[in-house]
Amino acid sequence: MKKILFLPIVIMIANQVFPQGTFKITPGTTLKTMNGSYIVLNSMNLENNGTIQQAVNSGMFDFRGSTNDTISGSGTTVFDRISLAKDAGSQLILQRNIAVNSEFIFTGGILYLDNYILDLGGLGNLVNESETSRAFTYGTGYIQATRILNNPSSVNAGNLGAMISSTKNLGTTIIRRGHQVQTNIYASNNSIQRYYDISPANNTSLKATLSFSYFDAELNGMDETTLTLWKKKDPVLWDYVGHDSKNAISNYVLRNNISKFSIWTLAFDTVSNLVRAVQVPEQKELMMVDFAVRIFPNPTGTSFNVAIQSADQLEKIQLKVFGINGQIIETLQANPGQIVKIGNNYRAGAYLIEVIQGKQRKTFKVIKLGD
Repeated sequence: MKKILFLPIVIMIANQVFPQGTFKITPGTTLKTMNGSYIVLNSMNLENNGTIQQAVNSGMFDFRGSTNDTISGSGTTVFDRISLAKDAGSQLILQRNIAVNSEFIFTGGILYLDNYILDLGGLGNLVNESETSRAFTYGTGYIQATRILNNPSSVNAGNLGAMISSTKNLGTTIIRRGHQVQTNIYASNNSIQRYYDISPANNTSLKATLSFSYFDAELNGMDETTLTLWKKKDPVLWDYVGHDSKNAISNYVLRNNISKFSIWTLAFDTVSNLVRAVQVPEQKELMMVDFAVRIFPNPTGTSFNVAIQSADQLEKIQLKVFGINGQIIETLQANPGQIVKIGNNYRAGAYLIEVIQGKQRKTFKVIKLGD
């Protein structure tokens, strides 16, 4: 069996002839590192058909460059640390399951999970995930962390964004974060592009609190001020859970007194809206409930499209855009059914868009990306 041992040095691997190459580990070869060695793959794929076995604090794989690169192969792939420092818009794409013992550090680019698993084990964490550099997939892939949660207080296992508290001992708990849209939450209502599958050893009478975090880029076109928690009841049905607090600026929805965990996601608060509609006797007021706004794309480097639908076709709609510190940036007027394009000349940063028609009011946070 061949062995490759990297001492504490930085190794830059790049292809100077072709725009994209592949760093291959052949069958029967074992790659190990020591004392914080760096292996830098600049616009290169990693194909492991042997064994990558990095112990904790032994080294880092640093993926850089402007191309979409892959991690593939049939061998065992256990990293200590990964740094994703690719150019904006570039992806590192999983084509196999991987494990990370210590940290997956986001500096630039997207980790596209596809249909594969990133396993953080009992010690690994995501670091510096952001709107512009994060893990995501349209497929079935997910990120997994395993922790012992005994009387946890605001524990964010693996830094996946599911913060759990409980006065009970949950024991060994597996938290999985996926991004596939959950369907048929209520009637034809779908979820945002994030869910958590939480599986504790003890899963009864927990009296737990869950704070569910998300990115704006995962909203799936929804008004985040309308989001609430739902949990999977069985392979088909979902239960409405509601929320005790939420914050569209800090991007979380929180629920107390949870007795049991399962698969959780965020979706439109259809049940509360239905209850409000049933309680209103007059047809005019019922029509006022039918007021929907969608803003896309978000985030964007160019302009936002604000699509407005309303049962009231007569009253004009006002749009107000605020800076994150509350200053008014722009005011506009629109008609129901109109798509308004705004923000092309905005500076990079966060903004609040308030859409008003009569007593109806919806507020959205949007992100304008820089160059």
